[in-house]
Amino acid sequence: MAEILAAILLLAGSGIVLIAAVGVARLPDAYLRMHAATKAGVVGAGTVLLGAAVAFGSPEAWLTVLFALACLLLTTPIASHLLGRAAYVSGAPLWHGTQVDHLEGVLDRRPAPSDPIRTEGRSTAMPTIRDLGARDLRRATPTAKAPTAQAPEATRVRRILAVLPPNGAGDTVLGHAVSAARVHGAAITGLSVVDLPRLAEVGPMPVGGGTYARMMADTRLRRCRERMADALERFEADCRRFGLTHALRHEEGDAGALVEAASAAHDLVLVPATRALCDDEAGDPLRTALGLLARGVRPVVVAAGPVRPVRRVAFCHDGSARAARTLSWLAQLGPWPEAEVRLVGLGEPSHALDTALSEGESLLVAHGRRCARGDTVAGGEDLLSVIAGGPAPEVVVIGNAGGLLLPMRVCASAALRALHDPDRPVVLG
Repeated sequence: MAEILAAILLLAGSGIVLIAAVGVARLPDAYLRMHAATKAGVVGAGTVLLGAAVAFGSPEAWLTVLFALACLLLTTPIASHLLGRAAYVSGAPLWHGTQVDHLEGVLDRRPAPSDPIRTEGRSTAMPTIRDLGARDLRRATPTAKAPTAQAPEATRVRRILAVLPPNGAGDTVLGHAVSAARVHGAAITGLSVVDLPRLAEVGPMPVGGGTYARMMADTRLRRCRERMADALERFEADCRRFGLTHALRHEEGDAGALVEAASAAHDLVLVPATRALCDDEAGDPLRTALGLLARGVRPVVVAAGPVRPVRRVAFCHDGSARAARTLSWLAQLGPWPEAEVRLVGLGEPSHALDTALSEGESLLVAHGRRCARGDTVAGGEDLLSVIAGGPAPEVVVIGNAGGLLLPMRVCASAALRALHDPDRPVVLG
């Protein structure tokens, strides 16, 4: 009979510990998980200890088990209470299904970024972006244009999209966008993008760390929204200072898809030289720019370097149809109407490449653009030396940036080196 009772106690205690372990892994907040862990330590372990005492049956075993049970009953609930109190005071979030908070107003609690604000039993979501003077972020704000040197009517830059990152690189994008808008008398749209899928990536988490992963993601999201609000404020202040027609726009979701949708209604798209639109640090500009090219957004202007008058543009032509289309865009749109375009051939000299360069030169002349014929290079350091040789251009245009996706292409390595540390705007076609 004793063996049966001991087996029942051991199995019951093990089952309670198993259920508690599942609760620690699955319950939604720290307080519920702590409740499950306490039950495992007191009820589950206590039942197992009683089963062991029944199995041994000796007075020494019963004395040891009773002493262990007394220690569990005296220490575990108190420790659990103190840990729960510390979690509450430090701001550990409550489960969204919690209806009553009896400690509200009793203990001082640090607000948690992911803690919902409860009003009459319902929660209100964190605002998308902080209020910028209660104005509509999607409404264009026309203002009187300052008198500037206007581009010829043949040019057609009328709307410029400036994609603002949440860091200092946004000032560079804004500077180049304002410069182009003043030349063309164009309207600027300042687009701030919060890349939700990327911000949600917090890395591997241990079992039971889902709540803290959400807290980390919410903190990153909140900080990104605050930086985006600052970027939009600087954007509007500069546009008003120069008397430019402008619009403010904020989007959240997949950054590439959002920029792709916004670019359809604009003539010129400027992106920052950053690794991604939600990162704090600057990095490889190819990650953002080439991602947009893959979506069909082209050409893309990677805004980098100081803002200065553009007098020379180096156009890298590899003889492909894509490079020809990019050159046609440059000739017809004229984003830098006063600049001289220097055509640089990429690849082995051939009749086809020479023909493409001659046709490109004729196209530029037909649209009233000043042009010059540069050398043809096979790639490598020769490309960089030709681009930098003589009067250095203020803008470099890679006519066929699709070649950057294939490392074995002739000019890919040189173009990659030129873009990894850009000191001037680079246009990818």
